[in-house]
Amino acid sequence: MRNPAFVQVVGPLAPFAAGFCVRLELVGYAPESRAVYLRLMAQLSRWLDERGLDGSALSTAVMDEFLRGRRARRQSARSIRSRRSPLLEYLREIGVSPLPVQQVDGPAEMLLVDYGAYLAHERGLAATTVQQHREQLSRPVDQDL
Repeated sequence: MRNPAFVQVVGPLAPFAAGFCVRLELVGYAPESRAVYLRLMAQLSRWLDERGLDGSALSTAVMDEFLRGRRARRQSARSIRSRRSPLLEYLREIGVSPLPVQQVDGPAEMLLVDYGAYLAHERGLAATTVQQHREQLSRPVDQDL
């Protein structure tokens, strides 16, 4: 099935499938790739539904558990692991899934966490953009400048 319009997502992630497909199209994914991502979303949504979970429970750890189950059934977890990022990123951006928990190792890290939360919630930046800003700020400053 190469047409994303034919992929049916049921379960707790169903309300977000159309928006996810639009997002993939906007960033340049081909129809075949969008169909692959939507199939992953459909499988994950059914898996969540079987466990009585909704999108708010979809953390990185829960996604890894889903992938381990796929591996146990001899399905390709390797190719899907690389595909989890756009799906998790989208669900985090729209506020469905929780943002990853970040460890705070001191006052500087606490400022970076707070700044990241500000960028995400107040400025509405994407999770990847927030991460890029945080990484840029955490780089050591060259003393010779």
